Amino acid sequence: MRFDRDHLVFKAICALDEIVDQCSTGPIRTTLAMRFVLAFLYSQSKTDERRNFDDFWKIIRDEHLQAYSDHDRRYMRVTYARTCLTGIARSCGLLMDIETQNRIAAVREKVRGRGGSRPLSLPDDHSEGSGGDHAPT
Repeated sequence: MRFDRDHLVFKAICALDEIVDQCSTGPIRTTLAMRFVLAFLYSQSKTDERRNFDDFWKIIRDEHLQAYSDHDRRYMRVTYARTCLTGIARSCGLLMDIETQNRIAAVREKVRGRGGSRPLSLPDDHSEGSGGDHAPT
């Protein structure tokens, strides 16, 4: 089964959203999977502007973020990473409105509910109740 572009972009944005949550406790170790997700999204972006992609990569790893406290440092990291994520999504044609954020939350909750042990699969139109899951990807 082949997935269309919008379906794969949405999955990749869900993965970046998970990364934003992970960096709330501090800088995270990057993986090849993270590199791939960012590279894929950049390849699907409708602009040549790399700033949001580069800044996302830097902020999630930054161990020396200047702040008055650890709390402020975590807040700044997550806020800036989420700002970059919004720009990345927009560059790929996905508006990060409340509906999209709710869809992302629903997908992530579904994955957490099954222990994250199976790959992420989404209905075709990416909305809840649209006819069930496809085979895992």
